[in-house]
Amino acid sequence: MIDEQSVFIFNDQDELASAFLSLLKNENKKAESKMRQFNLALSGGETARNLFSALARLHTAPDLLTNCNIFWADERCVPYNSPRSNFGNFMNTLGSKLNQDHVKFFPVPFTANPLKAADYYNLLLKSMLPDPSERRSFDLLVLGADTDGHTASIFPGKESLFSSENAAELVKSPSDGEFRVTITGELINFSALIVFLITGEEKSGIAADLIRRSPQAEKYPAFHVSPRGGKLIWFLDKAAASKI
Repeated sequence: MIDEQSVFIFNDQDELASAFLSLLKNENKKAESKMRQFNLALSGGETARNLFSALARLHTAPDLLTNCNIFWADERCVPYNSPRSNFGNFMNTLGSKLNQDHVKFFPVPFTANPLKAADYYNLLLKSMLPDPSERRSFDLLVLGADTDGHTASIFPGKESLFSSENAAELVKSPSDGEFRVTITGELINFSALIVFLITGEEKSGIAADLIRRSPQAEKYPAFHVSPRGGKLIWFLDKAAASKI
């Protein structure tokens, strides 16, 4: 059950990015005021790439984030220089502009053995993030939702990952057979703040179903994103919000 949910609709990508920039700075300052590190987790996909590119245009100063750890919600098991790498795309747009004295990156490692990459990331996340008993994992988790309802890399039929005891798991994409590493439901739903980014008319139906919590939405993995005591915010462009 979602305790608190807000929906924001924007005219275009730059307007959405500007609002997200303000939210990001505010959440970073909250952690800073409590004298602790700001744990941020990012996703990939076209919407995220467009966001990072827009953020790079809007904020060119390297001091966007301070005392920040950046993790990835999911990653394809491909080299970082691949155009399909979530980490690589982030670094090619926004990441390379950040002051690395203040921001530390923790991508999923690329190895010849995808299972070893998942095991490594599982241990890394468990060692670096607060214990779930503190009811907080990430300070801010950025997710997307595709037309099949998958989020991070939790695909339809893999909803059991929302109850996994691991922080990260290895999965295989049903569309192309590609191995991916994804965070699991324990980390997702213990995040203090989750922001869903959804753009494009092709996602308007699933956005409406998820936001309204309609009966047909229960078949989507993204339906199970339900922060325990945290907040859920939707950032949509007009096209994605057209059926709400």
